Amino acid sequence: MGIAKISLMVNGKSLLAIAVESLADCDSIIVAMREYESPSDVSPIQKIGDDVNFSGPRAALYPATKKAIAESCDFLQLNPCDTPLVKKDMFQLLLNASSDVDCVVPISGDRMHPLHALVRPRPFLSALNQVEGGIHRVIKSMNHLVVEVNGEMMLNINTPSDLENAISQS
Repeated sequence: MGIAKISLMVNGKSLLAIAVESLADCDSIIVAMREYESPSDVSPIQKIGDDVNFSGPRAALYPATKKAIAESCDFLQLNPCDTPLVKKDMFQLLLNASSDVDCVVPISGDRMHPLHALVRPRPFLSALNQVEGGIHRVIKSMNHLVVEVNGEMMLNINTPSDLENAISQS
């Protein structure tokens, strides 16, 4: 779309600021990202670089998971910056369902949203190392639970039309 997604604006806020706000109840917010400058509306956050040995989501998931393990986090809440309609209530719903599993993943209808999963870092890193293919396969290989969520909030910004839809729905 010609600009880094983190800097796209929805009703006066950058996508990164919206993503960080949705994680406000988390103990620590660490953003794994390529070398972009944070938009000015983002509160101070810890940033770690993508792992250059990987592409796609794995480039961010590896360093974020390793950081969560190093900080002895019980859970790692995944949250891409390009779904601005996701609110912190959804993350609380996942946490409330997390007692006996290594991963809780939202679904809407028959669509799984693995990049919004709540994972236990050590089992997740093990699965990342052992399972080839996409993140759907990684999540499905884990001891996981699915939680139904409203599919409208899972709108992913990939086109100018998606951005217009997000603006009109927020």
